Amino acid sequence: MKKILALCVLLVLAASAASAQQAKPEAHGYFAFSFIRGGEEGGPSGGSLEGLGGGLLLTGIFTSRIDYRLEVRSRSGADFALEEAWLGIGWAETLILRAGLFLVPFGRHNLFSRPHENMFIQTPLTVARAYPDGWRDLGLLASGKVSFVVYAVSLGNGLGEDDEGGPVQQFRDNNASKDVAGRLGIQWRPGMETAVSYSRQNFSTDGSRRADFLGADASWITEDFQVAAEYVRVERDDPAGGRSIEEGWHIQLAMDYKTVWPTASYQSLKTSPAGGDALRTNRWTLGLAWAVFPGAWLKTEYAWNREPGAETANDLVSMQLAVSF
Repeated sequence: MKKILALCVLLVLAASAASAQQAKPEAHGYFAFSFIRGGEEGGPSGGSLEGLGGGLLLTGIFTSRIDYRLEVRSRSGADFALEEAWLGIGWAETLILRAGLFLVPFGRHNLFSRPHENMFIQTPLTVARAYPDGWRDLGLLASGKVSFVVYAVSLGNGLGEDDEGGPVQQFRDNNASKDVAGRLGIQWRPGMETAVSYSRQNFSTDGSRRADFLGADASWITEDFQVAAEYVRVERDDPAGGRSIEEGWHIQLAMDYKTVWPTASYQSLKTSPAGGDALRTNRWTLGLAWAVFPGAWLKTEYAWNREPGAETANDLVSMQLAVSF
């Protein structure tokens, strides 16, 4: 697997070097530093300074039809790792084919989760429980736009199996199946879009257990306000038999008031283990996002977690500085 990823990087770097003779590649970066007071849902409260996270990316055009992207990213102090590394070939905007490492086209949040790309700090409950943070895959990705219809479909190695028998991020193929993910949307007007997503993942090592991901998202983004909502439902086979279900939705709101954006969100998650009782978790969030200067956001949030049976009222206080350059 390391050899395949190394090959992807070498191909992208080779394309970058070749394209430098025609057009200068574009280099960008971003970083974020966070403070969070609180703990995991249902656990004890505390305070911590999250490690510095960020990324560097290189994009460019090799020829009139071929482009490339190379991005490395560190999440909350973790080591830098490849986020994306692909070569793409396009036929106008109707069809773009990419090969390499890419973000899986499922939902909206997975495609726009970098700190400077949204005004919220915490990953929504529904997304955090549904699939890995920064869900990526190695394989082929086709995307495009036909009139007002946008689409993306990927074929890759899919998710693997963790020690507890659940689906987890991987970059090698742990079984004989290739897994599919796709998103189909309608752009009603500039900045307004609705879409549905689906993914089938045969994640167990022997290929006998499957997870089905269903999603829907809607967004309306303007210079004055932002509204984004997403629904996720995951059904997966458990090692002991039966199917467990994670189902939930969230909505996020933000409105411009000069250089300050008041923000609010509501999140609801229902967990139904195989043969067990369903549990529901809700979270309300209020916050502010201040555009300190172009490319820099200072964000703060207060989240009310409501969990049945939790020993503590574990609310979360978060602050983050996010900068892109």
